[in-house]
Amino acid sequence: MQTFTSQLVRYAAICLVIPIFFSCQTSEQKQDDAFEHVKEQKKVNKDTLLAAIPIPSEQDKFSVPKKNEKTDGWISFQKELEEKIVQNELNIKILKGAKGTNTKSFRRLAHLEKDNSDLRKQMIDFNADAMARKLAFKASISTDANVIGAELREMTTAGKK
Repeated sequence: MQTFTSQLVRYAAICLVIPIFFSCQTSEQKQDDAFEHVKEQKKVNKDTLLAAIPIPSEQDKFSVPKKNEKTDGWISFQKELEEKIVQNELNIKILKGAKGTNTKSFRRLAHLEKDNSDLRKQMIDFNADAMARKLAFKASISTDANVIGAELREMTTAGKK
């Protein structure tokens, strides 16, 4: 009876030790596996990616601007920057979906993706701030012009009396 119990205990111990032995991985392997798992979840079909990102057509790139459209350097800078940001997004998604991307590269891509997104946010914020400054300037100048006009009318009516 004692041999049966000892054999049963040995069998149970082996059953517990074997899974523990095979599940042990280095922390680097665990990180790589985790990033591979994340990559698989975020993997985007290239066809879907290309359909989702608007790419300016050749006609848009070389079209003659309309007469009421501003043609200063700022507008062209904004267009060029937006094209670069879109191209960067496309390249980042392609590189993320590529096989063999290691943990270090994946982290670097995530950092670059955040920086690229921040560029777009900065441009939007700058445009919003510029518009607010323009509106404040317009209101200030308009008020000043109205005050000057009112004073001139007062002087004109006072001079007639």
